[in-house]
Amino acid sequence: MAARLKTLPAALLFLGAIAGSLAFGAPGTETIDLGGGVKMEFVLIPAGSFTMGSARNSYDEKPVHQVTLTQSYHLGKFEVSQEQWEKVMGGNPSHFKGAKLPVENVSWEDCQRFLAELRKKTGRQFALPTEAQWEYACRAGTTTTFSCGDDEACLADHSWHSGNSGLTTHPVGQKKPNAWGLHDMHGNVFEWCADWYSESYPDGDAVDPQGPSTGERRTIRGGAWLYVTDNHRSSDRGFSPPDYRINEYGLRCVMLTREAETSSAAAESAAKSDPAAPLLSRLEKALSEANKLHAEYLLTEAEKLVPGDPRLAALRRRIAVLPAPAETLAIEIDPGVAMEFVLIRPGTFTMGSNATPLLNEKPAHAVAITKPFYLGKFEVTQKQWQAIMDRNQSFFKGSEALGDPKQLPVENVSWVLAQSFLAKLNEKFPGRRFRLPTEAEWEYACRADTAGIQSSSDSTLLDTQAWYGGNAGGTTHPVGGKAANAWGLHDMYGNVWEWCQDPFGPYPAGAVQDPTGPTASSSGTRVLRGGAWNNSANHVNATFRYDDGSNILMRYYGFRCVVETAPENK
Repeated sequence: MAARLKTLPAALLFLGAIAGSLAFGAPGTETIDLGGGVKMEFVLIPAGSFTMGSARNSYDEKPVHQVTLTQSYHLGKFEVSQEQWEKVMGGNPSHFKGAKLPVENVSWEDCQRFLAELRKKTGRQFALPTEAQWEYACRAGTTTTFSCGDDEACLADHSWHSGNSGLTTHPVGQKKPNAWGLHDMHGNVFEWCADWYSESYPDGDAVDPQGPSTGERRTIRGGAWLYVTDNHRSSDRGFSPPDYRINEYGLRCVMLTREAETSSAAAESAAKSDPAAPLLSRLEKALSEANKLHAEYLLTEAEKLVPGDPRLAALRRRIAVLPAPAETLAIEIDPGVAMEFVLIRPGTFTMGSNATPLLNEKPAHAVAITKPFYLGKFEVTQKQWQAIMDRNQSFFKGSEALGDPKQLPVENVSWVLAQSFLAKLNEKFPGRRFRLPTEAEWEYACRADTAGIQSSSDSTLLDTQAWYGGNAGGTTHPVGGKAANAWGLHDMYGNVWEWCQDPFGPYPAGAVQDPTGPTASSSGTRVLRGGAWNNSANHVNATFRYDDGSNILMRYYGFRCVVETAPENK
């Protein structure tokens, strides 16, 4: 099953993947003829504002915020049907077969191929809706739990869900539409959105939000035939890797209005004549977020593209007056319990090693980290873990002889448990954004502008900076007991392995910017870095890569946190 943290009815947990009449046209609708009697109908959705998210439900639906969509768009009146998919793609991947049934068993990547072929076939511009476009259209001017009201009983007329579907999809358009004439916005199949998934919304109001710039999972919306009604709420969010297919996932399309198509073509033409335009657009966003270090990095990159451009001098002056972020950060997560963070500035480094015999450390490649972030000065301790999670499952509880036992790093922590800790932190501090470091961020910070410890030949340096098999005595030690690296970070080598955010996979062949790893791991595992108290010296270095299943707990698995310096949605 996909990585979707939602609730199935108990009676259906064993199922896994189980091997209408159209509304009359209305003002603002547009029909695309695909040939052979197969058509697609679109409803004009006006520009406007709405309140996105929910304060009463899952953490990933918070914070509630005002969203303004500045352009109208056409949205499919129905989910894409199997006959429409087959007319465009020449095949039908669906598990439940039927011309008028929604197409399913399609990945986000499959949807992109469909949209590309649809553009070729019709000459119009199509896309998946952004998550904001989807929720705005689903709500259709309402603020209730569902577009039909707060009582889930109204879904009997508006949704195919686990309670009424008979465990199958149904022809599109059989249920009543919402107030804007859109059918099956609740249920039948989940609908892929354009956005990368993030575990919470950014703080503050948003205009035409596009979601995070990178990620590993794409957003799905609306619920499906197999899911309970709670997953059919207007604000409910789901996610899956973009290559994942299942018979619950389908789509509906956005079609740009003629005016938007003209505007898009003009912007594309302008970008071709101005190679710095994309960078300057990102720079303006960094300025609007008062993210000085990110703006400085982007300005440096723009100067390489258009040296001497008069726009750059004005941007430099605007950046100069922004406040510089603090070099360190202390966040009190509970009375008397603080977490300390060190500012990591943007920069470039060579990731991996061609000198190692290990293939998974090759090829060495250039990486640009464009956004500043705060990284934990220490590994997360047992005291910090207990303050947030109200328990301590660590194997090594320590003794007074080793110092404060609660200052030992927390271990016996899986990647999934680390995500639970971070989710609770994000809920407790809605103005902050806590997460695991990406593997690239981890190695960049570990190296700290140096070659870093590369092999057991560095044993003298290793003994000053790491608790490992050669000196740990078969146990963990209080964080910070060894010397910090050049950037003030302790225990980047040894003590406990540290989970990274990324799925485990091979490195790219060329230079990359802000990499987040593969969209999914072929082995289904996550990255761990840095080595631990029980490892030999050749595992405790800047380049050695390890991986394990996201639910595995070991007495040598821990983590440290990132706090972002600006909202994630850039």
